[in-house]
Amino acid sequence: MDTVVLRGPGLATDKTPTSLPDTARLLTVTATYLLSEEGRKASLLAGGNGRAVQELSIDVPTSRLHLVSVDDQGVARLKLRPRYERDGEQRVVRVDTPPAYDCPPSLEDLYREAGRNHELERAHHQQRTAARTERRDAHRQVRAQLAQAFMSDHAQRSLVHPTHAETVLSRDPARAGFVRHQYR
Repeated sequence: MDTVVLRGPGLATDKTPTSLPDTARLLTVTATYLLSEEGRKASLLAGGNGRAVQELSIDVPTSRLHLVSVDDQGVARLKLRPRYERDGEQRVVRVDTPPAYDCPPSLEDLYREAGRNHELERAHHQQRTAARTERRDAHRQVRAQLAQAFMSDHAQRSLVHPTHAETVLSRDPARAGFVRHQYR
């Protein structure tokens, strides 16, 4: 079976690509993070720009591609946002801001944060799925109990209407509805 490799828009070859070893292949991604006031001061002292929002281009090896997300425009970003953290009850919560640091982080700090974020994202998804399933099951159970109560109590059901042969429409507009026909 031949493999087809796409190279650029619309170019296809039927050869297997001569690939570099996985350790030599790198993807350039953008890491976005925040600096606190102390971090901005430290950035200025180190020769940086001192801005609150920092964007850093880094090369990520293919062994760490699970830490990268690519948007619809093809921009690769390190998975630092949205952040996932544990609250006081050890539940995973989603925070939509980039991480904030008091000093410019090292490359390993960014990888560590993205890895922790990746793990907590899966836990957050599992937690939400379990909570949604629990709510759905509780809702079904309540509906089943209401249906059982309705079916067992005849007073809750609608009244039996007379058949068409037994009824005649009232001609009096004040008395809308069915009137039982009087037979002699």
